[in-house]
Amino acid sequence: MNTKERIGLRIKSLRRGRGLTQDQVAERTGLSLNYLSRIERGLENPTLDTFLAFASALKVEPLDLFTIDSEESDPRRLRQILARLVADVRDDQLGQMIRIFRVLLR
Repeated sequence: MNTKERIGLRIKSLRRGRGLTQDQVAERTGLSLNYLSRIERGLENPTLDTFLAFASALKVEPLDLFTIDSEESDPRRLRQILARLVADVRDDQLGQMIRIFRVLLR
């Protein structure tokens, strides 16, 4: 995975963590939905102004958009990531996820 893809995934993760759709972020930033989607997939090179618009729309510091690896050591962020992952699980996967957590926590 290249850096653009990692930053795109970070933006997507922050967006989802705040319960926002791409449409909502596109509206808040003034970007087209297509362009936003391409950024999240790592297919575009956003400008500094675009990153500042993302930071404002997502209510984060601009540096947070580039914080890729350090989130793995921050317990608060780890809980947020875990909550987002659980929120995205299909109903038919919940039982399996609980079993996996129980095994991992032994």
